[in-house]
Amino acid sequence: MSWGTCTQMVSLVWSSAFFAPFMYIFFLRRLTFCGPNFIHNFFCDLPHLLQISCSDTSINVLVVIVVGSLLSVAAFVATFYPYVRIFRTVFKIRSSDGKRKAFSTCTSHLIVVFVYYASITFIYLVPNTSNLLTLNQVVTVIYALITPLLNPLIYSLRNKDLKVALRRTLHIDGTRRST
Repeated sequence: MSWGTCTQMVSLVWSSAFFAPFMYIFFLRRLTFCGPNFIHNFFCDLPHLLQISCSDTSINVLVVIVVGSLLSVAAFVATFYPYVRIFRTVFKIRSSDGKRKAFSTCTSHLIVVFVYYASITFIYLVPNTSNLLTLNQVVTVIYALITPLLNPLIYSLRNKDLKVALRRTLHIDGTRRST
């Protein structure tokens, strides 16, 4: 990938992540909040704010669905397009051992990506009702904590040097560290 392409991609992602919330904030300004302003989750997010508002939130919900869907589809395509190209290349590999190694690397990455997109979809597109309160809290933990914790684990455990260092540290291979 060229430096210019990389710069354009990073600029696009950062600018959309920076400017998209302004649209949500603009529409949140028209809402009123009365009553118990208690959010049943461990962080304050847009769906939770809409839930505790005593105003009509139908326009806000529409904005969340439209903008969220556009951004999600763009992110989904940007994420999975490289995998499509990778899979095309892997299918051209003649040895089954080579294909297996390539697919094992991609599989762990794809699992994290699918968990992330599934949890995002649930949080933002499934109506937040009292029947789903506990499930929503669990999915929020997966989205906010588990997925970011899995990323370094999955990407680093594929590294042979890290595996060797981990085995040495944990004394797994029977050798002791000299002090």
